[in-house]
Amino acid sequence: MSDSGPEQLGVVLSRLQERWVQGDCADCARPFLRPPDHTVALCPACQMKADRREALSGEAARVIQNMERWVPAWLLKAGMSRRELGATWDGIPPKVARVLTHPPLEVRAMGAGRLPPHGFGLSGDAGTGKTFALAVLVRSMLEARWRAWAPEEGLKATRSWLAWVHWPERVNRMRVLSTVDGGLEDVERMISGLCQIEMLVLDDLGAERLRGEYSDDWAASQLDVLVDRRYNDLRPTWFTTNLSGEEFLGRYGARVYSRLCGENAFVSVPAGPDLRIVKPEVKP
Repeated sequence: MSDSGPEQLGVVLSRLQERWVQGDCADCARPFLRPPDHTVALCPACQMKADRREALSGEAARVIQNMERWVPAWLLKAGMSRRELGATWDGIPPKVARVLTHPPLEVRAMGAGRLPPHGFGLSGDAGTGKTFALAVLVRSMLEARWRAWAPEEGLKATRSWLAWVHWPERVNRMRVLSTVDGGLEDVERMISGLCQIEMLVLDDLGAERLRGEYSDDWAASQLDVLVDRRYNDLRPTWFTTNLSGEEFLGRYGARVYSRLCGENAFVSVPAGPDLRIVKPEVKP
């Protein structure tokens, strides 16, 4: 009985050798066993990586092919309006477009699809093209980001990372929501979501209606919370406003002004005609 054990083991090993031979992985060069009648060039670990790269390549191609359709849908979900989606550089006054060279590091990073460590604010008269200019820049950033990330992440490159918020509408919604049962918890979830989002755009700051002094207004205090949390978490914020720097400071106070505008440049947009007003056609 004792002699049959080694013999049986030898038979088993012999049969395994007939079914498997040792080869070297063409990728990592490590030895591995493979079927003798198969031209397997990669070890199992490297084969899994190769399969993943092939899958990512297919997903990346899908992202690039569908960008024209997916980008608008993605931006709408992030909060951008259909009108803002239609913004183009050709529709922005040149002097407004030139202003975006003022924070060069931020704009250069966005153009390359990267999230800069700081955002910036655009300040100027109503209708000068501030929001449209920022919308074009954000769209360009999104497209560049997908092209850069899709080869490495596939469909995951299209995950959500932007909240585009029209502040007067949002703060009014929060004010109303806070008066119903369970509303305060819903407001806290809304604020927390905006605090945690990778990139936040607050459009039209200063156009919201305040009740009395800013320091006494509940809804306005939500901006304090939002700005403070993002400041402490090192998350960049972009904004547009019709207020000048002095007006902004006077309306929101030193606390918000310091945290929002201290690291995020406050950029003044040159005055100009209101682009929303259609001039009547003058017939000869």
